Amino acid sequence: ALSALGRHEEALGAHDAAIGIDPGRAGSHSGRGKALSALGRHEEALGAYDAAIGIDPKVAGSHSGRGKALSALGRHEEALGAYDAAIGIDPKVAGSHSGRGKALSALGRHEEALGAYAKAKSLNRGPSPGRRT
Repeated sequence: ALSALGRHEEALGAHDAAIGIDPGRAGSHSGRGKALSALGRHEEALGAYDAAIGIDPKVAGSHSGRGKALSALGRHEEALGAYDAAIGIDPKVAGSHSGRGKALSALGRHEEALGAYAKAKSLNRGPSPGRRT
């Protein structure tokens, strides 16, 4: 909730406290990574996401967050691998496909990027009003 309110320093403190209580919770490390990224501390965020993945490698959000941190550090090839890992775990998350598109575009692989963006767009579409599903 603190992150959603833009109170990232407080969110970081809350995640640090949670890790102090139970260091084996991947979600606390991933949340710490998200707060650190929001604060522009991408190298530290990367470490937090790596810790989360080390605890539970089957959480797509941790891989996607890792991809965001890597992209922010200009490490687009590695970011692409992180997004691919996230998509391999949960292919229905539009943000992972969008992040993949950004990494591909940064690598000059624009045609592939268009495909990734198209996939993200298709996943963001919900049922249209009046349309039967």
